[in-house]
Amino acid sequence: MFVDAARRYLDDLLEDAVGWLAGLRERYVGKALALMHEQPERQWSVDDLAREVGLSRSALHERFVRYLGSPPMLHLANWRIQLGAKLLLERAA
Repeated sequence: MFVDAARRYLDDLLEDAVGWLAGLRERYVGKALALMHEQPERQWSVDDLAREVGLSRSALHERFVRYLGSPPMLHLANWRIQLGAKLLLERAA
């Protein structure tokens, strides 16, 4: 039921919507997000991500900024910080 609700929500997002969910919906940004989130330890570069998703470096950067409001490497840095904070909290408990 949750998956169905999420799909409907994504389908109803406006074309000019921004944010993480809008990025997931966009073909190339969504694939790049999935790669970064699946392999945060990998030494990613914008060139690597662009090659993996089939875009030029500049096109991927532009799409990230358009849909997420930040460039790919800033998103990756923030994701890694979130993962590190989670690990610290788990170890402290």
